[in-house]
Amino acid sequence: MWTDEEIAVLLQGRYKSIRELEKLLPLKTRSAIISKRSRLKAAPSKKTWTDKEISILTKLYGVVEIEEILEKIPDRTETAIRSKAAILRKSGRSIGRYNNDKQ
Repeated sequence: MWTDEEIAVLLQGRYKSIRELEKLLPLKTRSAIISKRSRLKAAPSKKTWTDKEISILTKLYGVVEIEEILEKIPDRTETAIRSKAAILRKSGRSIGRYNNDKQ
């Protein structure tokens, strides 16, 4: 059972990652948070990746732990980061440890 306060956290935390919501809702499982957020239609809408986010991702993916990337790109979920990295690789972009860009 969800309290009004917990629902308010989900609605107000619409752009927070699941990890952040897990910290705010310690009595709820990850699965429960995802499911409830979906039913409330409180999940963030897809947004375009900024050049800065892509730059961070291409430099760090596969070089540092995913948690560090999540700290540097706080508005993205782990799934979004992994998906974007896969898309960039498939498009021929060098990312992370395979990045040949010397900047």
